Amino acid sequence: SASGAQQTNRLFGENFSPVGRRSRRSPPALNFNDMLGGDALLDPRLDNKNTTPIAEQQKATFDNYPRLTPQYGRTVHLDVSRGRDIVRGIGMLGSLMARNKVKTDFADQRFHERGGLKRKRLNSQRWRARFKAGFQSVTGRVVELTRKGW
Repeated sequence: SASGAQQTNRLFGENFSPVGRRSRRSPPALNFNDMLGGDALLDPRLDNKNTTPIAEQQKATFDNYPRLTPQYGRTVHLDVSRGRDIVRGIGMLGSLMARNKVKTDFADQRFHERGGLKRKRLNSQRWRARFKAGFQSVTGRVVELTRKGW
């Protein structure tokens, strides 16, 4: 059917969050007419059951689901009409790698780290992050007060 072909071309999760402004509509109500009645569930005959083999159902599901390899998260789609040429794409990929801390993760996973040393390192990193946030807030307050003439 046309609606079945249209439904199989959709990507998994494309409707998880609406594009643009958030919709204020309530979710659609349940349609009980589309659900199986109690009689159909209790009837042991197979003529009212879905007899599609599980392998076919899985294949249809997996065909619509993106392959979640490590490369999937490191992919930048180029489109010259939207201003994404190879130079901008390389820059976007670099910022994506920096934002996801790929270089840091690679360095951390290169050698084994004892549990105690890992806890020590993580505590140090957390303290440095807290100190940085506090220092930035204090310096921001100083700048604000000097701007106001204090």
